[in-house]
Amino acid sequence: MVMRIALISKPRHTDSGVGRYVQELEECLSTLGHEVVLVHPVVPFPQWLLRLIQRLSGWDLETFFNNYPIWIRYPVADIYHLTSQNLATITLFRKPPGQTLITVHDLIPWALRSDPHLQMYLHKVHIFFDWLALKRIGRIEWVISVSRFSMDVLTNTPPSKSSFIESTYLGVD
Repeated sequence: MVMRIALISKPRHTDSGVGRYVQELEECLSTLGHEVVLVHPVVPFPQWLLRLIQRLSGWDLETFFNNYPIWIRYPVADIYHLTSQNLATITLFRKPPGQTLITVHDLIPWALRSDPHLQMYLHKVHIFFDWLALKRIGRIEWVISVSRFSMDVLTNTPPSKSSFIESTYLGVD
């Protein structure tokens, strides 16, 4: 059965491990005969406002909302695959109009958030948005975790309403 699959990924994310994952996934699914559409969330604020806020506060909201997106234009698809855990924040205001799958790559920053010597967050807003993403992951139908550790964090963090959580390790084409 040929499907139309929307791969949702962060913009300008091609030189990272997750970017490579998206690229390989797109190529493999296309080779299998599926129609793949690559989609990036958008920053829902005008550039002039983003520049003004950055100049007044020093906070780069464009980078923040590229990491924790809240808006996307969903294409028509059979499956919507959010390719990284932070992308779960796009479901805060609008869920994808069909079956949704998310890949969780790394929850170590979340797991270390309470240790002042190991925590990686620059601001409490980042912790809050990671918490929001984690809560939204629990409402997505299918979850792929790339590590047993992340899978354990997900299954022990209520509410987990996902119908399917599976650990699948990366590293081989």
